[in-house]
Amino acid sequence: RQQRQRYLTFILLCVLIQQYANSFVLHHSLYGITSSGKSILKKESSLPMSNPTSTPQTTTTTQDDKSKSSEKTTSPNTFRVVSTWSKAGIGTCIVIEKNTDLSKSGTRIVFDIGATPIIEDTLSSSIIIISHGHIDHVGGMFSHARAHSLMCGGSVPTYYVPEALVPKIEQMRQVMSDLDATCITPPSNDDDDDDGDKHVSSHGRNQSLMKMNIVGIKGGDEIELKQRKNHGARLFLRAFDVNHGGHPALGYTIVSQTPGKLKMEYQNLPSKDIRTLVQSGVPIKEEPTEEIQVAYTGDTCALGLLKKKNSKEENGKSALYLQQAFTAPLIFCEMTFLDVDNDEDDVSSNKKKTKKKRLLDQTFAQERGHMHLQDIVPVLTSHGWDILSDDNDATASTDDTTSTTTTTTTLSNTNSDPSSISNKSQIIFYHLSGRHGPASYALSQILKSNVLPPKLLERCSVSVASFLSEEIDNNDSVQQEEESGGGDETKINILSLVRNDGCISLSDYAKYIWRK
Repeated sequence: RQQRQRYLTFILLCVLIQQYANSFVLHHSLYGITSSGKSILKKESSLPMSNPTSTPQTTTTTQDDKSKSSEKTTSPNTFRVVSTWSKAGIGTCIVIEKNTDLSKSGTRIVFDIGATPIIEDTLSSSIIIISHGHIDHVGGMFSHARAHSLMCGGSVPTYYVPEALVPKIEQMRQVMSDLDATCITPPSNDDDDDDGDKHVSSHGRNQSLMKMNIVGIKGGDEIELKQRKNHGARLFLRAFDVNHGGHPALGYTIVSQTPGKLKMEYQNLPSKDIRTLVQSGVPIKEEPTEEIQVAYTGDTCALGLLKKKNSKEENGKSALYLQQAFTAPLIFCEMTFLDVDNDEDDVSSNKKKTKKKRLLDQTFAQERGHMHLQDIVPVLTSHGWDILSDDNDATASTDDTTSTTTTTTTLSNTNSDPSSISNKSQIIFYHLSGRHGPASYALSQILKSNVLPPKLLERCSVSVASFLSEEIDNNDSVQQEEESGGGDETKINILSLVRNDGCISLSDYAKYIWRK
């Protein structure tokens, strides 16, 4: 009886601690408290809830205002970006959540789970999708499994990983479980306390709290994802092969499928007659529809993303899923290297060196299985994106509802031309190399290169959360100079441009620089 009372007391204490932690996280997310204790102004994420090309607002928005604005644009079959943190070789983690009733949490999905500062945002998610096995993309996997089990009442999260990596991860799980359960001396069942209770070892438990469901997946596979509330639509994960320097790696799309409605000719029939038709094998419903919601490229070079000219030579479904990825309204695309020498005043001898440098830089990226800034346009145009023309009529509407538009097709017609929606898709670039930091330098490099055409630039954002520490120090120095009356108006302070998801819109940054 006393053991049960102790156990119940312990459970109650855990619940109270969790409630306190949740309130702290809420305060953290609302006021943008940094790890150093400094507060920065954060913009509400505009992907994919609002138009990314709008001028950044510097005024603080109340929680009620956010709720009202979200109610107007929220659709059950769209995803919002919760947080991003990515730096090549250090860690990558992308957290998205399906929109749902504002009073409840939607299905949360995590792409890659490196050991990053946003791991707390992943703990409630039971769907972790791994692109490949490099440590900067899986380093937080076992921490997540243990914490999720503690926080979610023993719930077992599912990890979708490239099939070739399953044996390795199973070995790691066994090792980590043994380490987690190691005791100096095992609990003894023979020793009694003075009150007659069995003695519990002070050295800790001898069972691991690490529970994991590891599912292998390969290019061309489709797996249904379990979600909290489906609103009549089912979620599916589709995998496509990419090229990450020979390492087993995959890209993914998230697809929602909505059951077909009852055909018009049967809508007024009594239920008894409809039942008879079903029993006789008559199809009474329309074809189900699907919406390509989100695409995630994982780590890959351009060769892994270019549209396959002959899908029969490749995995047919994998090539199809790759093509569908570039019709998604929200695309996470790797971009590691930015080096571009764009000096047009060089003499002819230097121009040859410039061309050689460009070639080497893209070759360097390809050899290591990564994307270069100059690879973006060729990849997108290979999938039919009309981003190079000067036709202003092709520019996407700036209405807020544009960004929540999704590609709807019947299951029998999945080969639709993506050019019709390419201007509505939004891209978040992630995985920048640390050599391009701080964030303001990386963003300036992208703009100065003139590689991305204006039609594409207005739809792009960059994950910069991993590059903000130097920007915070710069912000402090700018504020001190302004307070002393000696501030330099040309100094860059980009913290006000950072959204809650850890990204900055390239169009917002361009406008900011132009005003400077």
